[in-house]
Amino acid sequence: MSKEEALQYIEKIEDFKADNNANMAIGMQLRQINSQQATMMTIISKAKAYDSLWAETGVEEEDITKAFYTYRLSETDEFKEIIQKAKDKMKAKVDE
Repeated sequence: MSKEEALQYIEKIEDFKADNNANMAIGMQLRQINSQQATMMTIISKAKAYDSLWAETGVEEEDITKAFYTYRLSETDEFKEIIQKAKDKMKAKVDE
């Protein structure tokens, strides 16, 4: 897997998680979700994101994890931008 492919897949995963985490944050604000439920929802959201990506592309979590460490993506500006976009998207959805 190339660095560019890994970043594309990570962006899809983070986008999926941003949507789900925004819904969870809204539920917490409305006191419909407690912190224990939020923790479980976060774990499930991550699993669903990877399942969705696998169904669409055939790429597995371990492939992305391997690329993440091989290319040291956490240190790249591209990765940091993806994470910031996901945070901004989540915040915008919660603030609606």
